[in-house]
Amino acid sequence: MPAAMDANLEMVNFALSCIFVVEMVMKMFGLGLRLYARDRFNLFDAFIVTMGLLETIASPPSFMSKNQPKKGAVSALRSFRLFRVFKLARDWKSLRELLEMIARAVASITNFAVLLFLFIYIYALIGVQFFGNTMRFDVDGYPTPFTLEGFWDGTVPRNNFDTLLWAVVTVFQVITGENWNEIMYDTIRGNGKFACIYFITLVVLGNFVLMNLFLALLLDNFGADDEEQIKEKQEETKKLAAKMSVMKSSGKGKSLKSLRSLRGLRTFRPLPDWEPVVPQNFNNVGMAMLTFFEISTTEGWASVMVAAIDSNGIGMQPIRDNNMNWALFFVAFIMVGSFFVVNLFVGVIIDNFNRMKAALGGDFMLTPEQKKWIEAQKAASRVGPVRIMKPPQHPLRRFLFYAVKAKRFEWFIMICIIVNTFLMAGQYFGESTMQAYVINIVNEFFAAVFTVEAVIKLTAFSWEYFEDQWNQFDFFVVLGTLLSVIVEMFTGASVRSLAMLVRVFRVTRILRLVKASKSIRQILLTLYIALPGLSNITSILFLMLFIYSTMGVQLFAKIALNDNIDSHANFRDFGKAFLLLLRSATGEAWDTCMHDLASSTPGCVDDPPYNPMMCGFNDFDGCIPLNGCGSPIAFAFFCSFTLLVTYVMLNLTIAVILEGFSLSHEDEEPLFDQDLLEEFQVKWADIDPKATGFVKVDMILQLVNTLKPPLGRYGMPFSMSYFFKFMRQLEVPLYEGEYIHFRDVLLAMTREMVKGLTGDVGTITQMPADQDSAGLMSKRRIDFFAHQYFGACRIQRQVAQWLQIKRRLEKKYMEEYKNKIKKPSGRPKKQRDARVFTIG
Repeated sequence: MPAAMDANLEMVNFALSCIFVVEMVMKMFGLGLRLYARDRFNLFDAFIVTMGLLETIASPPSFMSKNQPKKGAVSALRSFRLFRVFKLARDWKSLRELLEMIARAVASITNFAVLLFLFIYIYALIGVQFFGNTMRFDVDGYPTPFTLEGFWDGTVPRNNFDTLLWAVVTVFQVITGENWNEIMYDTIRGNGKFACIYFITLVVLGNFVLMNLFLALLLDNFGADDEEQIKEKQEETKKLAAKMSVMKSSGKGKSLKSLRSLRGLRTFRPLPDWEPVVPQNFNNVGMAMLTFFEISTTEGWASVMVAAIDSNGIGMQPIRDNNMNWALFFVAFIMVGSFFVVNLFVGVIIDNFNRMKAALGGDFMLTPEQKKWIEAQKAASRVGPVRIMKPPQHPLRRFLFYAVKAKRFEWFIMICIIVNTFLMAGQYFGESTMQAYVINIVNEFFAAVFTVEAVIKLTAFSWEYFEDQWNQFDFFVVLGTLLSVIVEMFTGASVRSLAMLVRVFRVTRILRLVKASKSIRQILLTLYIALPGLSNITSILFLMLFIYSTMGVQLFAKIALNDNIDSHANFRDFGKAFLLLLRSATGEAWDTCMHDLASSTPGCVDDPPYNPMMCGFNDFDGCIPLNGCGSPIAFAFFCSFTLLVTYVMLNLTIAVILEGFSLSHEDEEPLFDQDLLEEFQVKWADIDPKATGFVKVDMILQLVNTLKPPLGRYGMPFSMSYFFKFMRQLEVPLYEGEYIHFRDVLLAMTREMVKGLTGDVGTITQMPADQDSAGLMSKRRIDFFAHQYFGACRIQRQVAQWLQIKRRLEKKYMEEYKNKIKKPSGRPKKQRDARVFTIG
């Protein structure tokens, strides 16, 4: 910068430093050392002011010293003054909460940093041991053995394992995912294919596990409870103490604090003008912030780091590995600026997502047991009746039916699918004729096996074979394989590769065997739960891409093509713009595209007019290249796109997946075993073999007697009095024709079971029937319940029994009466007080 401006800034910096010193001294005298030290912000200010005094003493301003002021590492102390901006947390509640969360996370993050350091150190030592001095290549790109004379003259990639420091930097770069594949390919060139095992394990353990563990630690700290009442009292005390401070009431000099941020530029005074090497630079605060923003996305940060390492002064030729200390600086920034701050950004998004969901969900007033009960009802409502195939009457079909139902047959088909898949994966370009012939014969054998399987199942199940979606898929694969053979037989055209591609998808049938694995089942359940939310996020993401693509075409359509904005990636039409932004949303080379769109080539035109001979307006061979100038709007365009799409929208996707994962794991301690639902399905299928969902209300007695406790009474003493009492508790609704529905019975039984396990479910009652599913039911619901039906039937039976007894008694006494009034053979005697007993 100009010398005059530098001198003026030094004067302003010195004046502000004096103001900060006076502020600190006045607070110490006004509050007293004990009260002053109670405030952590005061201690923080004292530390920053002390660093400023040390820097001023070590490197006095030019107007105070006749000699040239000292430059070097001491000038970096001024950067500490920038941290005074965190003093805003005193009155900025959200910032204070965020800082307190960061303070709580320090312990766990420190442990994680130690773990990460040990992990990187171990992998770096392994890399030095196996790959050290093995990545030297000649001019043709072939590895140079150590025995050759030109070994030390070979070209060494920037990322290597020759020294421990470079090995650490290389391992760290692989963990961040920045061009890790290129490092792996260079290592494979020098050491062979087995070197890929090192990088695959490093990416899986370092990137997929450790980095997501870091995110989990931050999210865990977001869930910590904050003591709002205590904080409010502390705020009142601090405000009272602040009003007693004379310095606080003055408020002078605060408007100039923002100028101190310019001191951060002095840290990079030794760095050269990097424009010819990389587009990023630290020439001013704006470009420095943009560079750090790009580095925080871990895209292209290794190139900036290498340029810093090779820097040799302003206007000087870079020297390879001139200052390796800059590697540690960039690694530290990635640790703080990317791993911590960016994941903190993700944590804020996910935390707000969960808060809004809890506020809109209406379950914040429920107890944990009531929430579990709601989830139990949801799980029960997702279960439906299953249809049981009855064995056919024909002896052959009956034999085939039991054969394909056997577990051995299913395992045999699964083994054939796995072996066939691995066999197809063993094919490669350049294989021998004999190997290709053997693989073809074995593939034809497996095709015959799968065809026979389909024929056997069709014979055994008849048309019910197509009711299973897996059978539909298998039949489609078999049909495609047969059609490919027929087409190749009669036309000579080879479509076998397409048929083999379809057959590969048969391996998905293995998912049918994961029912015994609870962890895999929970992962699949997570995917199932997250799909609706992911569809909504995808819709919004598509809308954002649509808007930015349209804007990009309007802003950058006429910019000349260059290295990264080429014929495939540009904004000259909506389709290419959409694909370019979709690529940029993943973070791939978005920064280089931004710099190319912001730069201008010599002789460019700001807004080229329409010319039918120019490329872009009319693309044809020999067209004149479009030579539009770049626009600095590209910086705002891509930075806002990265913030909104890459950081917000894509992290909302993570929030939806985490929500689905948490929902799928909420039943780690469920109120009842999920296997009870499957048992209910099986027992219901006995009384409803066609899976209509409706059975006569009388069949519930059989269901209760066949279900094991706690749903039913199988194997336990049973009486009709208990049954009537149990039905009164269930309150199962009736449908026209004296039918009951599968869902109503299951929900009622689970509710009573939960009451028996927990004592009560509070104010939570049975979930209301789904309006959509209720509208699709084939029978109309009536305003009566099953226990009322059984009560009416019981009354009818008792009345019928009473009437039967009445008729029998009437008949008996009438016969006796007739016998009494029958005339005797002699003169009848006069009877006194004769009575006739009748019933009724």
